Amino acid sequence: MNPAQDGLGGSCAWQAGSQKALIEQYESGKDVDLLASDFSVPLKEIWHQLVHLYCGVCVSTSDGSAPNHGQYWSPAEDAELDRMYANKQPINEIAVKLGRSLHAVCLRLVLDRRAAVPEDHLLSLGLDPDDY
Repeated sequence: MNPAQDGLGGSCAWQAGSQKALIEQYESGKDVDLLASDFSVPLKEIWHQLVHLYCGVCVSTSDGSAPNHGQYWSPAEDAELDRMYANKQPINEIAVKLGRSLHAVCLRLVLDRRAAVPEDHLLSLGLDPDDY
């Protein structure tokens, strides 16, 4: 895949075709290092795009000001994250309640494959939500 031809870059403005391919390949279990190689972008950009697609936010770094910044996640925090996410609480509210940055919450959800791409976004890309 040629980034120059498909509008890939360090922003949340990937073309729909690249977003669709990224979702399909990530959901099939493809390793993120291989995704970075396949898309010819740095690994950090793959995480950036996954956070954007799965959490609906465009953040690439943590600001470090969250009370629990740099701390390990406890099993209780993970359980609370799962509960709030399952109850469809907004990601920014989850971050505040857990004392984490928006970036940290999104990465936790995506890294552990807990998050799902919103149905309306799947549909807009021509993907069947039942497949994801």
